[in-house]
Parts: sequence; structure tokens; C-alpha cells
Amino acid sequence: MTWTGDFQDKLNATGPFEPIIILHVMKWAGTPGREFKAASHPGYNYPEIIGPSVALTGSSISPTSWTFTHGTCSLDIITDDISQLTEYAKRGAICQILMGFTEWDEADFQPIFVGKVQNIRGRNPNYSLDLWSGTSLLSTRLNVGSFSVFSANRQNIFYNVKSSQRTTLTSAYSTSDNTLDVADASKLEMPSASSTYPGVVYVDNGSDDPFYLTYTGKSSNQLTGVTTSDILGTTRAASGTSSTKVYNAAYLAGNPFEILLRILTSGSGPSSPYDVYPDSFGYGLPYSLTDPADMFNVFAAMASAAGGITYQLAYAQSVEVGDSWAWVREFFRDIGLVVVQRHGRLTYRPIQDPNNPLLESGISITDHDIMEVLDFGAYHPDTPAEYQRVRVAVSGISVSTTMRPPETAPMADQILFDNTDKVFASGTAIANEIKSRVQCWGPNVPEYVTLRCAGVRLAVLAPLDIVKVSSSLIGKGRIDQTKVQGYQDQACMVLRVSPDFYLGQVELTVAAIDPF
Repeated sequence: MTWTGDFQDKLNATGPFEPIIILHVMKWAGTPGREFKAASHPGYNYPEIIGPSVALTGSSISPTSWTFTHGTCSLDIITDDISQLTEYAKRGAICQILMGFTEWDEADFQPIFVGKVQNIRGRNPNYSLDLWSGTSLLSTRLNVGSFSVFSANRQNIFYNVKSSQRTTLTSAYSTSDNTLDVADASKLEMPSASSTYPGVVYVDNGSDDPFYLTYTGKSSNQLTGVTTSDILGTTRAASGTSSTKVYNAAYLAGNPFEILLRILTSGSGPSSPYDVYPDSFGYGLPYSLTDPADMFNVFAAMASAAGGITYQLAYAQSVEVGDSWAWVREFFRDIGLVVVQRHGRLTYRPIQDPNNPLLESGISITDHDIMEVLDFGAYHPDTPAEYQRVRVAVSGISVSTTMRPPETAPMADQILFDNTDKVFASGTAIANEIKSRVQCWGPNVPEYVTLRCAGVRLAVLAPLDIVKVSSSLIGKGRIDQTKVQGYQDQACMVLRVSPDFYLGQVELTVAAIDPF
């Protein structure tokens, strides 16, 4: 859930801004450290060791490539004995920073940052607790379980989807069969609530192309409820017995917000209604660190823009993942989504055309807000080239922008959003919906401006949000819109947000781009 109305009213208020900070070192199975809380003010029965600074360096997004840089947080610690904090806040421990105000109950405090401990540094009595932002939690699974038996890459999601996790047929398979007899069904993992979330295997008989089969249950060493249709772009083939290998695979089906929530929380236990994948598939994060309502709102807007379709994905992971964060980033990037931290929780935001946004933030920035223009760039440095077109591919369908000659150098051929392995229904509607959001980022090169703004109302923003900027301080720009009228009600995409709640200011970088 997003920040409460009372909390946002405080951010929007003028006058003195005196936040109270609570640090919560969290603990659950598989995470380093021990549970611990500390506060910046008396009255909460916690050690009062939090100093007068919380410096947030916001996560940043690079347009066109949509690569993501984790943000950081440095929290002032003032104590003559740092040993207690170093004992509880081990490197890699998960921390939440909560903020509230005088006479607020702790239950009303809101998370402003979640992340993991990078370091504790300084000198007596002044120290800094340094954290990586919440997206860094997706670099590794948190509940890695017992290490009594070695298992390579246990820190990665889908670590059991690998060549050694396989069995063989014990009875011949025909394409009309709805069961599959295997030598050892324990090698094959499937979600709970099997009628809704089937399992999947990858079958290789050595002569035909390998193919996928979904199944809904197990009975001893027999898979039951096996599909009698070709799925996921593969073709079933009759197969013999011991020479046919059956591999464990992960089946991700549903809409984007369901799939992300299942990956994030599976392995966390009963705290999450989305903990349905086998533990080895998911990160094991607590449900409380996610923002399901925000994810659903983004998905609902996407589905509405695609004509009210169900917007279902179907994907099978048949090989081991070597880099969990890269896998998640690339999976969702292809459907025009980026996993971010927003309001101290994990969610995703859509890549958008600022001139025709999917979601409006409703926020305008004017010279009344701007303290200083820190930087202007005619060309965003993370955009390596101007592309001739943007193409979105789904199974059997490809849509693209019209080819046009570039106006700058260097140039490149195309940017591809490849969903041929995950979109098999409503393909035209989904491909065009994605294209409508991403098409201007590639054939155009954005300009950018970095602003320091007074107050903290802009702390509600997250990367990929759309804002309107009106300012005489910026001057005229390079793109067609800004070189004529400057920044006058100019639609921009947010690339980075860095609030300083003690100084009462927000630094943000935004990008402006012409319509395609």
C-alpha cells in the first residue's frame, strides 16, 4: 500500500519539518543479523542512537536501455558503543527505515526506505549505517535453507531448475495421454494450489524438439492432469521410456502483478497469499515489503489500455538462473515494466511516453519549488545511440515503429522488446499496448535536467513517474518542444528521486522527449 493520506499531508505541509526516525533491523529465516530497533527521539522504548541525518540517494533508471542502479541510504548513528548495532545489523541484514512525527504512534509511521546493510563506518561517537536500496534484495534469495547438502547457486531463484534435476519416463508417452509415468517424481517441483497454478516439465526424447507439458498433480511417480494440448510454442511428440529425459521446470502463468508477487514472496511462509511457488523458485521476502495495490493499479491500467483484455502471460523457465536480479529485470523490462522501490516498498512502474502517459502522477513542478537547476544535458549520457525503430514481438506477431533516418550519431538498428516466450494470447493487443508506451524511447534521444527542490512533497515520486515542469530557470532545451517554448508545462519522466527529509529538500532528475 502507498503512504497514508496523513503522512502525505505532512510531506505537503509548509513550515518546520521535524521527522522522527525508527530503524528496524528485520529478521526471518535465512537472513543475517538479529531483530533490533532504534529511534531518533525518546518515547518509543528503543535506544536513541539515530542522528539528525537520513541521506537517500535514489535509485536511478537509464532511458532506452532501462538498466537500473540501486539507490543507497546513509543513516547517522550517534553512540559511544557501536558493538550492539554491529551485532544486530550484520552485513546483508534487511532494514526498514520508518518515519513519523511528534505524538504519532509507532503504528502510524510509514516506511521511507527498505534495504540491506552494506557497512557501518565512522569513528566514536559518530557513525554511519550504509544501506543498499530494496531492489538490491533481489540480487539473492534470502531463505537459502540448510547447507548440509551442497547445492550450487542456491542463492539464485529457480536454483532447482537445472540439468541435474531430472528423471526419465518409465512408460511410453502418447500425445493423447493425460498422465506421465516417471522414475522419480520427487525431482519435479510444482506450485501449491495445483488446479490454479500447474507445474511444468521439459521433455526431451532425443529425436524430436524438446517440449513442455503442464500437470496439475502427482500420484506416487505419476504426473496427473497432464495437458493434451501443445503449449508455450512447443510441439508434443510420442516418446519412449528410459531414453526420454524429463526435466524440472518453473511455470509462471498469470498477469504481471501476480507473477512478480509470487516470485518475491514464495518461500516466505504463510505471511503471503502469493507464496505458491516452491521455495526454490522465489526470494522469500515478507509480503509487507511489497506494494500489491500499486502493482495491481499499474496492471489494471495496462489491461484497460489494451482493450480490457485479461493480459495473461505464460512462461516456462527451463534452465538455471545465474543472476537473479538480471533475470527479473529483463523479464519485466520486455513487457515495459521496471521493478523499483516506491514509498519504501517493492513494486514495478511502467515505462511511459510522457506525452501520452499510462498513469498520471498529478504533480506539477514550478519555480516555486525549484531552489536550483543543478544540471542540464541536451543528450542523456546513458542513451548510447539513436535507433531506427522500436519493435515489440510476441508469439507469432511483431509490431514496430516506422523506420526513419536518425538525426544524431551514433545510430543503431532497433530496440527489441521480445515477448515471444511469454505472450501467447491476445498478442496483438498486448504488443500494441507495450509499443504505445515505449515507442518514443529509441528513435528519439531525450534531454534531461537535474533539479534541487524545496520541501519534501516530491518524495512521493518514483522512477518512471510522469510530472509536468514549468520553469524560467531552466531555459530553452534541445528537443522540438523545449527549444520553442522552454519548460512550460513540459511532460517529463522521472529518472531519479533523492529526498533529504532533515534538510527538507528533494533532488530529482527528469527526462523530456518528443512524441514519436
